[in-house]
Amino acid sequence: MGEARADRIPVGEEIILTGVATDFCILATALGASDAGRYVTVVEDACSGSRRPV
Repeated sequence: MGEARADRIPVGEEIILTGVATDFCILATALGASDAGRYVTVVEDACSGSRRPV
């Protein structure tokens, strides 16, 4: 989560994340947001890993 984006969301506010590449992009965003003092919810049913299960 870049500083420009973090500044748009007040500390203590919730961020709801969805998307693909959960194991990379969503995880990195969630960890950065959490470190920046935001509450993070990842919607499991609206996410996908970067690889297909074998």
